[in-house]
Amino acid sequence: MQGHGGDLTRYHRVMEKLVAVAIAVTTLAAMASTARADNAPLVDLLTSAPSTIAVSSTVDNVKIRPEHIADGTLDTAWNSATGQIIGAWVEVRVVAGARIKQIKLTPGFSFVDKRLGDLFTQNARIKKLRLFSGGRPIKDVTLDPSKRDLQTIDVDLAGGDLRLEVIAAEPGSRKTWREACISELQVWGTLPIGTAVAAKRLKPAVRLGSLDALPVLSKAECRTVMLTPGNKISGATITVDEQIAISKDVTICRFDRQAAGSLGVTVDIAAVDRRTRKLLGTALTETIEHGEEPETGATQGMGPTEHTDRVELRTVPLSSTEVALLVEVVTGQGAWFGGVGATQATLYRVSSIGLEDIASWTSSHDNNLEGGSSDDCELVAPTVGAKRPARLELSCHSTNQDWHNDDHQKRGMNDQDRTEYLKWNGSRFATP
Repeated sequence: MQGHGGDLTRYHRVMEKLVAVAIAVTTLAAMASTARADNAPLVDLLTSAPSTIAVSSTVDNVKIRPEHIADGTLDTAWNSATGQIIGAWVEVRVVAGARIKQIKLTPGFSFVDKRLGDLFTQNARIKKLRLFSGGRPIKDVTLDPSKRDLQTIDVDLAGGDLRLEVIAAEPGSRKTWREACISELQVWGTLPIGTAVAAKRLKPAVRLGSLDALPVLSKAECRTVMLTPGNKISGATITVDEQIAISKDVTICRFDRQAAGSLGVTVDIAAVDRRTRKLLGTALTETIEHGEEPETGATQGMGPTEHTDRVELRTVPLSSTEVALLVEVVTGQGAWFGGVGATQATLYRVSSIGLEDIASWTSSHDNNLEGGSSDDCELVAPTVGAKRPARLELSCHSTNQDWHNDDHQKRGMNDQDRTEYLKWNGSRFATP
């Protein structure tokens, strides 16, 4: 027994030495790796490896694009939406495993234009930024609003997601130019060990609203494609606009236009190829009414009639590779004694020939002093798989109010729920 105990003691001593050696080797390797990373030349991580930039918003000007924030020149600039200076932000995603050492940016629009003059002094300039890394605030940074060249912010941050948010700005001399501007943004650091610098200068992907958003055309780009001289409405202004990404290549553009003093609203909706800036097929046009209609001879003494029509858009994934567009035209009018309305829902497939009607259903409601009724159907989100679903499910709810029935037992509100199905017939979803 004693001999075996000595063997165990020697075994434990040997193992302790081996563990110590392993720890030392690992530590030295980590130190060497860190030293190599620290000694590696700094590169612009936005152009040396795949990266993504997102901006909070963009100005309504087709000539000024979000991509101008990192196009390699101070002659252009990203501009936020007008009126959105404080709180405007830029997010950056660089390759994981990189080390961020410097952030370089201009505090404004650096260019001096021959026709418009000094865009730097006329536009607002950023005085202070709040820096976030991995979703957490790191520090506030002060910039010099009198210097138009790149200004350097020294940091030591892990690669991944970075956010710069404007928290203070110097107003420009043109009071109507109320946008946050950055002519150029660079993020310098070291790439992960073993990652080669791209042989050719890369362009970062630029997104609107989120790093994970699909690319989408701007309001100005949509307007150029859709609102041509041929469909001009005299005296009309844009009351609603939307830009929705259906895929990385297709944007749904929507504009509502209404002339002053008119109830009529023209709603144009179209699928646009983001690369070619051309319509896919023809635009869908809906005509609705919005506003107050005065009393007329037939309604004298009943008060004005309020028209509350609207159009709602949302995307509906049909499969892992196909997203449809649901267009709901909601009409409604009412006065003090009640109102009526309906919703016409149409599901459109988006293809190379534009918007194809593949399903439709209607809801209605009628409310007045004597009671009323409604029948509402909502699309249940389809289960997304590799293929388009064989049918769509509608969840419907109907009500019937009757407070003046001669039979007291039948007075009150009756509710009923039901489920309806629309089956794919080879070209569209329809009632079986």
